[in-house]
Amino acid sequence: MIHHIFSTLPSFKNFVDLKPGLNVLLAQKTEEATTKQTRNRAGKTSFVELVHFLLGAEAGPNSIFRTPELAEQAFGMDFDLKSDRTAVERSGRSKAKIFVTAPSAAKVQFSRTEWCTFLGEQMFGLSSLEAAGSKPPSFRSLFPYFVRRQSDGGFMTPEKSFVQQRTGDMQKALMFLLGLDWQI
Repeated sequence: MIHHIFSTLPSFKNFVDLKPGLNVLLAQKTEEATTKQTRNRAGKTSFVELVHFLLGAEAGPNSIFRTPELAEQAFGMDFDLKSDRTAVERSGRSKAKIFVTAPSAAKVQFSRTEWCTFLGEQMFGLSSLEAAGSKPPSFRSLFPYFVRRQSDGGFMTPEKSFVQQRTGDMQKALMFLLGLDWQI
C-alpha cells in the first residue's frame, strides 16, 4: 500500500489519499464546472509516472524527471513492501541512484538494476525462482500490469501492459501472474 508521496519540489502537492485495497484515481469535476473545464491536468498521469519512476522505470532523456525544472528535485514514496513500511527516493539528476530506507535500517543506495532485482524478489519471489534454475519474467515486465500507463497503451487490451509488448513476453507474464506453468 502507498501511504505517502513526497518531493523536495516546493510546488509539489500531496493530493492523493490512498486507502487499503483497490484505489482508482479519478479527477473531480464540480457541479459548477463548465463544459470547457475538463478533468485533464489533475495529476493522474503524473502520479502513475512517479510510481513507475520510484519503482525502477527507465529515466531516459525524454523522462519528465530529467527536465531542467525537475532534474534537481528528489521524489519519494512511503509504501508497504511485504510487511515492512519502506521509503524510496530518487531524482532525475541522479537517476541511477535509488535510496531506500526500511524500518530500523539506515538509508541504502541501490542501482536501478539492483532495486528492480530487490523488488522482484520482495513482490514476486523472482530471485529464488532464478536460483532454482528458472528464467522468470522481470519485475519491470510484471509491474505494469498493476499500474498501467495510458501513454504506453496499457488500457488498449486487457492482456498487454503496453502496445508493443511481444506476444511471448505477454504470455509469460500473464502465466506467471496467474500461477500457471510459465516456463515457455
